Amino acid sequence: MDLLLFLPYQIRFNDNGADSGYLESMIETYGNQISLPNQVYEKRGYFFAGWKVDPDSDDVIYADGEAILFEQEGLDLYAEWIPIIYQIEYI
Repeated sequence: MDLLLFLPYQIRFNDNGADSGYLESMIETYGNQISLPNQVYEKRGYFFAGWKVDPDSDDVIYADGEAILFEQEGLDLYAEWIPIIYQIEYI
């Protein structure tokens, strides 16, 4: 029997420059269906786009609160922030 199926692994959340908020790491068993927590971070002038697995990438892999099948030997997630852009029209 594969030991991976019974070992607990950590899921870590990186705010990636947020101004406030904190998420505890999760300990989960390999192969379990889990739900990611809703993020509580805030970053002034940005909105949260989701979670990515590479801090240098723009590719969002997981949505806020998404249910996933946990099949990694540990997982580091990084918040992806998109600037809020306002358009001002003068009449």
